[in-house]
Amino acid sequence: MITPEYYKGYTQLAGNESIVQKLEDQLSAYTRLLESISDDKWDHCYAEEKWSVRELVLHVTDTERIFNYRALRIARHDQTPLPGFEQDDYVPVSDADHRSSDSLIEEFNTVRAATISLFRSFRKDIYALTGVASGGTFDVECLGKVIIGHLEHHKNVLQERYLG
Repeated sequence: MITPEYYKGYTQLAGNESIVQKLEDQLSAYTRLLESISDDKWDHCYAEEKWSVRELVLHVTDTERIFNYRALRIARHDQTPLPGFEQDDYVPVSDADHRSSDSLIEEFNTVRAATISLFRSFRKDIYALTGVASGGTFDVECLGKVIIGHLEHHKNVLQERYLG
């Protein structure tokens, strides 16, 4: 697996389970976690200048969309280098704090279902295809594991700092 240094923490959190199986497992577990959050916690920020729960959930969803797009482009042999994105620019304009928790959960579920469908469609050899994004070289397998690990990271933050 080809992983830029910055993303190794996420790929380590992904473990060695099949990408599709882990994506499916996370879908149900993360949805249950989000549904268990009381209404008064959705606007909570654990520190000044930190995201609310709503913003964190939408950040996870937005990031998954971006990494899906990267995986699709690489899987289709598109060798155009893909730009990075600045997560801190996305959150303030996301309007997450004006969304219902149900709409944020539904959107995550929709995006994750698309992620599962995309990665399920890839033949095993597709996982080894490489491309450049954010100035680093990725293979499709790495992108799947980054999606998994990114969610694991934010799930841990959510449980420890917001709900703990």
